[in-house]
Amino acid sequence: MVDHVKKLAKARGCKAIILDSGMPRKAAHTFYEKYGFEKSCYGFESFLE
Repeated sequence: MVDHVKKLAKARGCKAIILDSGMPRKAAHTFYEKYGFEKSCYGFESFLE
């Protein structure tokens, strides 16, 4: 499916595919890296009481 999405994005003139994934999802990160994705940022959150 990732290959298909990349092909569609290129055909539509997209310059990048950007996705979000939670820090604990290590297996997902490995999967994305296998398909050429690179870590590009960290997200931060602050929960209010």
